Amino acid sequence: IHSNLIYFREPLKNPKFTERAIEISCSPSANAQAVNLIHVQTDKSNMAAFLSVGWGLMADIDIESERWRKSLGSNRFVLGGLIRAL
Repeated sequence: IHSNLIYFREPLKNPKFTERAIEISCSPSANAQAVNLIHVQTDKSNMAAFLSVGWGLMADIDIESERWRKSLGSNRFVLGGLIRAL
């Protein structure tokens, strides 16, 4: 929906946002795009992010696990991922 609103240059703070979003999405000229999202639910909040955030996490694990490169080799990613998950 967001990409359609941007395409049609609609303000995101439009008071009738939902109505206009549905109208645009159902329009024959709507241009659908596949979007990869990640959803994270914690006790305090729900978050959604684009694929780039997932790649950022992988990059962080790569950088943070560099210190174990000589001793663990490619297994450093597993350890780094587990540490990040905990």
